[in-house]
Amino acid sequence: MVRSGRYTDAIKIGEEVIALYTELAAADEKKYQVRLTLVTQRFTLHMVQLGIHEDEVKAKEESIKLFREQIELDRKTNLPRLAIALIDLAVSMENLGRHEDAMNMADEIVEIVSELGCEDQFSISVELVESLGNLVSYMGRQEWYDYAAMMGECVVKMRRILAQRDR
Repeated sequence: MVRSGRYTDAIKIGEEVIALYTELAAADEKKYQVRLTLVTQRFTLHMVQLGIHEDEVKAKEESIKLFREQIELDRKTNLPRLAIALIDLAVSMENLGRHEDAMNMADEIVEIVSELGCEDQFSISVELVESLGNLVSYMGRQEWYDYAAMMGECVVKMRRILAQRDR
């Protein structure tokens, strides 16, 4: 629908899917909560493509709220997912001129990455490394050099681990 220019219809359907998974997750959290979070996160990507930035930020904030709830169920699996979602939200906030909010997100991302450790085999995924790499590049452009240097070192370590693991 998005390709045919029916953006309003596509958004309405996306919202209906999220509402459906919200109901399912309310009935059976263990079974549907992760799916709800992933559907919400994917919906935000479509909103970015459509240029609906304020609604995109609201949807991303909801996705992050869901990830935070999932951390209580499985911290080791969901903490890297939260980091990726926070990176995405920080960049969106910065693009909207919400610099203070973006900096607060960066602080939390650094804390999460510190907790995960740059060399934890379980936590490292290609998606996390790519997101962190994008964040480092972004931080450098914003002149957040301390963050960029620290996160850059971590990204290098993670890339080495991924290269070793993929041999």
